[in-house]
Amino acid sequence: MARTVLVLCDDLMWLSRFSAVGQPLGIGVRGARTLEHARQLLTQQPPSCMILDLALGRASDMLQELKPLLTPGIRLLAFGAHVDTASLADARAAGCDPVLPRSVMAERLAEELPRWAA
Repeated sequence: MARTVLVLCDDLMWLSRFSAVGQPLGIGVRGARTLEHARQLLTQQPPSCMILDLALGRASDMLQELKPLLTPGIRLLAFGAHVDTASLADARAAGCDPVLPRSVMAERLAEELPRWAA
């Protein structure tokens, strides 16, 4: 599987941050701002990892819609507001691991992205 990460996020600053970290490491980062765009990207090239921004909605809902397109073994991660404990818990229950508050994602991204994309 290619070292490609699909980030489902409509925040251009976060998408830029993921790309800036991934590019020098040889990790392809593709951003999808909508579920429809994520569907298109999943059919083009299966990523090794998909990262969900919980600002877009519940992880369980997003994954239910994308499930038919997810390849076995894809790593699922999520990040969201630390105060939105219900969304963080829903992401864990939906199979995302790790599920991180935004601040922790920002701190650990450069260190962890290579491992997540492996």
